[in-house]
Parts: sequence; C-alpha cells; structure tokens
Amino acid sequence: MKLAAFPKCFLRELCVERTMSVADWAAMAKEHLAPIGVTGLEIYWRVLESLDAKHVDLIRRQVENEGFEAPMLCASPDFTSSDAAYRRVMTAPPAPTAESLRSVLSTGLVRRAASADIVELHWADYARFAAVLRRAHVRTPICVVEHDVDLELGSRRAMSHTAGYRRWVGLLGAPVRRQLERRGLSAADLVAVFKPADEEVIRRAGIGTRVQVIEPWLDPPPSRTEVHRTPGLVLFAGALFRRENEDALLWFLHDVWPRVSATSPSARLQLVGAGT
Repeated sequence: MKLAAFPKCFLRELCVERTMSVADWAAMAKEHLAPIGVTGLEIYWRVLESLDAKHVDLIRRQVENEGFEAPMLCASPDFTSSDAAYRRVMTAPPAPTAESLRSVLSTGLVRRAASADIVELHWADYARFAAVLRRAHVRTPICVVEHDVDLELGSRRAMSHTAGYRRWVGLLGAPVRRQLERRGLSAADLVAVFKPADEEVIRRAGIGTRVQVIEPWLDPPPSRTEVHRTPGLVLFAGALFRRENEDALLWFLHDVWPRVSATSPSARLQLVGAGT
C-alpha cells in the first residue's frame, strides 16, 4: 500500500502567509516522511496561485524533485467566515473552465493513467476524460463517480437559473456538454451514482456501462442506546450551495411547511449544512 501525506500543520504558512513554498515542504517531507515509507504528497488547492498549466506543472515538479509523487489535489470548504456569500462560493464544487480542463491534460493525465491501477473521475464535467483516455489507448480500469447525472439537467438549469445572454449560452452549450458526458460514461468500466433515479437517467440515454448505486450509509445506534428526541423538531441536513437542494427546500418551505405549522404550531424546522 502506498502512503501519501497532507500538509495539515502548514496550511497557514503555505496558503495564507506564503512563508513556505511547496518546495520547502517537499524538502522537509523528504527528511522526515520518506524514511517511514511516505511516497506521495497531496496538494491543497489553495496552494495554487493559478490554474495555468505552467504553474501547475511547476508545483508538480517541486514535489517530484524530492522523489515524491503528487497523487491528489485536495479541496475543503471554509466554514470559518461569517460572510454567507463567501462561504457559498468557497464550498461549491468548482465548475471547470476550458483552461483548467486543458491543464489536466497538460500535466500528464494520459501518462499517469496508463501506469495507475485504477482511474477515478468525479463530477459530470470530468467524466469526459474517460473517453479521452480510451482514445489514447489507455486500458486502465476507469470509474466515474457521478454526484449528479447532468444528461437531462443542462437545459433545465439554463432555463430556471439564468437569464438574458447567459441563458442562451447555457442552452447552446448544453447539448455539447451532454454529448461529452455521454461519451465519458460509455467509455468507463463502472459508473457510481447515489440514487436509483440517476441510474434510470443513464439507461434512458442508452448507456450500457455497469452502474453501481451507492446508497447513503448510516450506522444506527445500538438498540439499547437511549435516544433523546425533541418533540416537534424537524431537521433538514444538506448542502444548500447545490441548486437542486436549494430548490427543494424552497418548495418545502412554500408548499409543505405551512401545512405542518397549521397542524402543529409548536413545530420547528432546523437547517444544517453548507450554505445555510
């Protein structure tokens, strides 16, 4: 098993104060971590000053110059800011730009994928790389994790969440994104989704790739454990930076909660999750 390290103790120096470079951290890791078997250094996204391909390649070479691999780019939400708009932007999964997608290729995706045991691609926008790898004759097994299947959502999102020229750009681009996603899903060996409805969308699109539905996992407390309940309290837990969840909650507040309140005036609704 290969081991990789994450610079949790040095995020302030690396990302905020900029008093430590990736090269400094890699040199420190070579002295202290390489002797115990660590072969990879994970990169936190805020270390990057730009998504320009040359800059990303520079960061990678700083890691490799000390004998390590850079196997993962990590990101995490910032819940420490009191600015709701800032939290919403920072916790949302980034929509890839044409530049960032080109950067993925220019930093050696094909070469690295060819030597990997398995390739895992997340989000619909990155599913397209499965087809890219197959065209490059990469035979490594590919798993695409579709947090949302966008095959039927692109045009709907453009109509409901945009206006003016942005709506027309979204409507014109939706068929292209849909085709790229379809090709990627068809080229993969396995597609992982999180609800049966997404598997149905994939099948309606005529995609024959094996689909695995990963049901939400919850470990119930032992039967002998006393559970303290608060009468009249309804808990909603979800990521409200996602438009689908926000729309669902607004519908619930408008069409359902008034009926609940009319029946049980003491009922309370508690919202928990990023973007709330």
